[in-house]
Formats: sequence, structure tokens, C-alpha cells
Amino acid sequence: MSKKMFISTGKLPSELSSNPWLMKVLYISNPYIPFLVFVPIILGLTYYSFAVLQMTISHFLLFFAIAVAYWTLFEYAMHRFAFHFETENKAIKRFVYLLHGAHHDYPNDESLFMVSPLTSVSAAIIHYLFLFFLFGSQIVNPFMIGIMCCYLLYDWLHHAVHSYNFKNKWFQKMKKHHMKHHFHDSEKGFGFTTVSWDKMLKTDFDKK
Repeated sequence: MSKKMFISTGKLPSELSSNPWLMKVLYISNPYIPFLVFVPIILGLTYYSFAVLQMTISHFLLFFAIAVAYWTLFEYAMHRFAFHFETENKAIKRFVYLLHGAHHDYPNDESLFMVSPLTSVSAAIIHYLFLFFLFGSQIVNPFMIGIMCCYLLYDWLHHAVHSYNFKNKWFQKMKKHHMKHHFHDSEKGFGFTTVSWDKMLKTDFDKK
């Protein structure tokens, strides 16, 4: 079982989010903002890939698919090892709490559902530049387009499983998986858009 369950179904108390600047850097509550930010970037890079770089569809889809596979592992690893990182350092412990721990303690606070573009765009730029210098634009463009598409799915899905109850079978599967992570055992169920890594790395929930 998890080390601690949620504290409240209400909002994060203001005294726990005493750094409003940091909270704005980390979170947003409007689910449409990531789409308004990333869709134009995705469309621009897609146009550039085909119109300027003259990529073939097969080349584009290959590295797009590699990005999807990479994202599922990246998502799992970040959730398991970064968002649930344990330390005695007070500053790091505080940051990790605001980054994710607060969401576990106050799982219905909609202001903690989605990452701010200030953080996500910065992470995307760092990713892009690092991969560009390693592999060049022919690889990094379709790869980053895949990453950003996956990120939009991830961010929206996290908001949706806490806010809605669609009847779609995949949605219901992921919602159940994530709710178990919150309310049954927070040391399992780290995958979000897929349960594959949880199954492979033995952090899936036991079948009952």
C-alpha cells in the first residue's frame, strides 16, 4: 500500500503554495492552453519538415513512431523517479512536493492537473536543441513533433481522468489505472498513456 493517502478532496491550502510565481511556472488550470501553444508549433515544424527539408512520409513516420515509443518510457520514468523522488534535502523535497506531491494530497484541485507552458515549452526547447546537435533537423523535427503530440495527449488525459467520465474503453482503462495510483497504491501505476511499462517493470496493480 502507499505510504500515505490523500489529505483532502478540496483545494491546496494557500499556505502550502506560498510561492505564487513558482506555482504559475509549474501549473495551469485551463485545458485548452497547451493546444493553443503546441498545435501551431507542431503544424509549423510539420510544414518545415516537408516543404523545406523535403522529408518523405516514410522517414517522417519512422521517427514519429520512435518518438511515441520513447515518450511512453520517458513519461513512466519521470513519474516514477522524478515526481516521486524522495530526499532529505528540504529545498528539493519542497520542490518535488509542489511538482507532484501536492497533487496526490489534493487530487481534486484542478489547478494542479496540467503543466504550465512556461515549463513544458522550456523542456521542449531543451530537448529540441540537444537532439538537434546530436542528430540534425532531419531526425529531430519528426521526433519532436511526435513528442509534442504525445505530450498534448498526456496533459489532456490527466486533466480528463480527474474531470470527466467518458465511456470510451481505453479512457476508462487509463482512468481506473490512474485512480488506483492515487487512492490504492502510489508506488505502482506510474504509466499514464499506457500501462505497458508498468507491466514490464512489475509496477502494475495485481489482478483481483
